[in-house]
Amino acid sequence: MGRSFIEYVYDAVVRVDNGRRYISPALAEKLQDVLEDFGDNPLHAALSDREFEVMRGIVDGHSLTHIGVVMNVSVKTVSMYRSRILEKLYLDSNAELVKYAMQHNLFGPEQDISYSENGKLRQPYPTTPIEPRACCAITWGQLVQLSHMYPCV
Repeated sequence: MGRSFIEYVYDAVVRVDNGRRYISPALAEKLQDVLEDFGDNPLHAALSDREFEVMRGIVDGHSLTHIGVVMNVSVKTVSMYRSRILEKLYLDSNAELVKYAMQHNLFGPEQDISYSENGKLRQPYPTTPIEPRACCAITWGQLVQLSHMYPCV
């Protein structure tokens, strides 16, 4: 026979009153499923290659507009990637994302080349700065220079 709502509430009040935490059986089951899904893999292993690129740009201090110019996608697309990253890593801000990257030693001079979860080589995020004006107005010379710096594959 199942327990009543009143019994669950009573258990929760007693646990909290004793300085402990209360987690409902349904939430405990969901948490168990999540923990089993992750296993020993870090959270960032679930990021796609594009999400990883965006994370690298954010951690390097670039604006979403700059990242979009470099990746040749709209700022809305970059913003969507950022939202997915924060959701997958259970973070709330860029500051927390930078802290996460530092704690996991994801980026730095020795991490210029990395591999994705499927073994493909991840391209390092370009470190050559692009002027913020490049997204609004660009000269032919700048376009030629950019095409040499970021050739299409």
